[in-house]
Amino acid sequence: TYLLCDSAAWNVDGRIIEAFGNVRLKQKGTTLTSEQLTYFVDDDLAEFRGDIVELVDKEGNRLRTRNLNYDTRDSVAVFSDGGSVKDKHGNVIESIVGTYDSKISTFTFEDDVKVYMDSIFMSSNKMLYLADSSKAVFGSGTRSWMNDGFARSDGGWYNEKDSVLCYKDNVYCKDKDNESWSDETYYFRKERIVEMYRNVKVLDSANNIVLLGNKLRYEQDSSLAFLLEDPAVVQFGKDESGKVDTVFLRADSLIFRGIQKCRLPEDEIGEADRRHKDILFDALQELRDKQAEERQKKLEDGL
Repeated sequence: TYLLCDSAAWNVDGRIIEAFGNVRLKQKGTTLTSEQLTYFVDDDLAEFRGDIVELVDKEGNRLRTRNLNYDTRDSVAVFSDGGSVKDKHGNVIESIVGTYDSKISTFTFEDDVKVYMDSIFMSSNKMLYLADSSKAVFGSGTRSWMNDGFARSDGGWYNEKDSVLCYKDNVYCKDKDNESWSDETYYFRKERIVEMYRNVKVLDSANNIVLLGNKLRYEQDSSLAFLLEDPAVVQFGKDESGKVDTVFLRADSLIFRGIQKCRLPEDEIGEADRRHKDILFDALQELRDKQAEERQKKLEDGL
């Protein structure tokens, strides 16, 4: 461990070293800097103080705070008055309390944790950042916002290297048109693919459709949803008479695709309208109406 500074005072009897000005402490790839340092020799404890106290690890991740205690024996740093980490990818993690364990290259954040990524904002009660693998592991009370979407869960992780986001336990997601529930949800950001597992339910409020199953794979670019493991599709709404009606469809596997009407050929739309009219055609009711007209005409002719 190396200590560099502009000036220092060594209390030999008290075994305390005080350092001032451009203070730097270097230890096995980790560098800490501040304006002031008090080092308790017998306790292997370095107390960094200043407007900006910075720790930079061997991966280039930067921790900044105002008060930082560093155990030089165990290579563990602790802050308790607020701090933030900017990782090598540019993501920022903030919390009130946190630690950094240099031996396992792990940051731990607790109490009002906030994460700022390129297009994702997250908050949680606790989060671990594994610097070697660029992986963030979050705990209960996790909330995240991405573009116009929102997600909530009690656990999960984000792998920056592969751009994979995982939500676990009591997962709920929502965007402008859909809501979903599952035990586990994965979002592959590069491929724009969502996979959900166990107790999956997706509500498409724009089209009054519910997708059910234990495994769902949704491809955003093609708007294709693959439903597997006991899947079902439920469509609900009101018929022409105003009565609530429901269509239930079940199979071993289902493929669901949503297509905007404006993108369909005119002949397909016309054919669909004709099929719709055929389905609504009630021959018995038409016969009754015709008989009623004939009776009415006879009455009028008799008069």
